[in-house]
Amino acid sequence: MRKLIFLFLLVCLSCNKSQFKKSYCLKKAEYFAQLDMLVPESAIKLYIEDKDSVLQKKVNLEKTEKILFYKIKEKDRNLFHLVKPEIKSFKIESGIITIPVLTAYFRPDIYINGVRSKNIWTSAQIQEVIGDEIGLIIEKDTILIRRCNCPK
Repeated sequence: MRKLIFLFLLVCLSCNKSQFKKSYCLKKAEYFAQLDMLVPESAIKLYIEDKDSVLQKKVNLEKTEKILFYKIKEKDRNLFHLVKPEIKSFKIESGIITIPVLTAYFRPDIYINGVRSKNIWTSAQIQEVIGDEIGLIIEKDTILIRRCNCPK
């Protein structure tokens, strides 16, 4: 009986249910190792689908102070930061908001026992690590954005 109740709750709370569908969602995340540049950081581009410009009308995206990846351990969340606001990093095109995030969390070149090893991450691995939910911290508010289609 408990298994049946658990299964029922699991189905009810599934990410494919309409209660989680919003007018904006995380469409995809792309990873750029930046091996050719003299920076110790890599970049992640987040693509947020904003149907009917709901998110753009709700908040001023240029006031975004920080991005929060809920699946990342709290002690490592400070390794992710937005490109400086003076550069106007957000791009909005055809209902898709593009947000670049810099991080040293996915270091492409790492030292293990004094030996340099290449550690190239794929976009699929990055999406698995950052998870299905992100938060945009704007002033004192946090806007939760879930992935458009939950992985099966």
